Amino acid sequence: MRAGARLLTAFALTLGCAPLAADVVVESVEAGRAAVRAGLSSGDVLVSWSGKLRRGVPGRPGRGAFSTPFDFQAAEVEEAPRGAITVTGRRANDPLALTLPVDAWGLSVRPDFQGLDLLRYTEAKGYVDAKNTAKAASLWDELAVQLESEGRLAEACWLRLKSGQALVRAKSAAEARREFAGASASAEKTGSRWIHAAVRLAEGDAFAWRDSSRTRRRASSGGSRRPT
Repeated sequence: MRAGARLLTAFALTLGCAPLAADVVVESVEAGRAAVRAGLSSGDVLVSWSGKLRRGVPGRPGRGAFSTPFDFQAAEVEEAPRGAITVTGRRANDPLALTLPVDAWGLSVRPDFQGLDLLRYTEAKGYVDAKNTAKAASLWDELAVQLESEGRLAEACWLRLKSGQALVRAKSAAEARREFAGASASAEKTGSRWIHAAVRLAEGDAFAWRDSSRTRRRASSGGSRRPT
């Protein structure tokens, strides 16, 4: 962690609160995808990116910072198809610079929560792993309300999206729709068209996954019941 970040963290914890997340953390990587080939691992902190255009691609290479997971998603969707992307950050206390080739990146990231925020986020994630998604959603929603009160709208939006996705997988469609509605409201407050579009895309993908899962189950059982 940088010296300034260490001072900020210590000061925030003294006050009993957590500092603003400023980077993103790799949560998981998919085997065989670009992230694995580039050498990224769970726990790596990503701070910024810069692109290198493929031959024949018009325009100038982009660059930017990973302030929230939405910045990461925008870079993957809009910039990755144009050429290789070098990401910089840190692994433990060591600097990190790795290049992602032109391919599906295959990794998920979260905000770089600190202090009590990280403890609460991790506690909720444990409930997801224990199949108690309702409890996890409740904890994430409480944290999202706190983040919104601190003006951290993008992080609150991301948490509600994650909660909605988990609820869809747990077959709690009504509760999931409420979380997605909350994410949409948070996105509106950010004023970012990209974040609002990302919310709609995530909701659509979540329910498309649910519908395809139903279809596969019916096909494997030989049933012909109509979907509810």
